[in-house]
Amino acid sequence: MNTAMKKELAAVQSCHGDCRNCESLDFHSVTKGNAIYFAFGCKKADSLGAICERPSTMRHDIVQALKFELDMV
Repeated sequence: MNTAMKKELAAVQSCHGDCRNCESLDFHSVTKGNAIYFAFGCKKADSLGAICERPSTMRHDIVQALKFELDMV
């Protein structure tokens, strides 16, 4: 898993950072009652799933989360 996360980190760091227009953007939504919840993720970092609230900060959030996970191993 450590090797896979390192590959994911390298892939996300090497991208251009325009997550809104990226083909790797992964979008999830859930409806409960009158509320709709959204989460965004990156297909290049599948181990994390959808962890971001908005695409504008997604790359930064994913890099930080991967670094955190790698430091824990």
